[in-house]
Amino acid sequence: MKAFNDWSDVLIIGGGHSAKVFDYRKTPLCSKVLSCNGAVFAIDSIGCSAAGTLPAFFSLDNQWITQNRRFLSIYKGEKYAAVPLETWPECVGIPGVTYLSHGHDLELSTDLEVINGTNSGFGALNLAVHKGARKIYLIGYDMNTDDNDQYVYWREEFKNTLPQLEARGIEVFNLNPNTSIEAFPVLAT
Repeated sequence: MKAFNDWSDVLIIGGGHSAKVFDYRKTPLCSKVLSCNGAVFAIDSIGCSAAGTLPAFFSLDNQWITQNRRFLSIYKGEKYAAVPLETWPECVGIPGVTYLSHGHDLELSTDLEVINGTNSGFGALNLAVHKGARKIYLIGYDMNTDDNDQYVYWREEFKNTLPQLEARGIEVFNLNPNTSIEAFPVLAT
């Protein structure tokens, strides 16, 4: 049995539609579940609460954090945020949150105090790498431009991570067969 703080294999749940309809009984057994923004509300679907563990939480979305501050204040799972607190002081002081700096480089940060990315899904990938993940599985990483024009740029940023992931021997798999992200192989479930 893996330790609670073991991040060797991580299931990251993003905010895409596939996260809402995914059959979580088909996910690989992972030592850690990391949810981005509203995906944290899928706890019962994942079955973590029944197993006695809660997903870790990550966001670099200051508006989501501000709107859900009360929830985050009482959430008992691990919590991480990477927002510029000098610009968004309303995100400061949430009990239990580990605050990291938000970088804007288009590759993974190698500084353990900095999370890069233009979206929380990219930032969550960066956090999992910082925590020592060797295998990462993605759900809700759809990025279909029918949903948001911005996704055409965001999904391309994942390609920038490939040299770093390969150099570290980290494998990343997308569990959504309809993803628009081409950087990672799709793993059939």
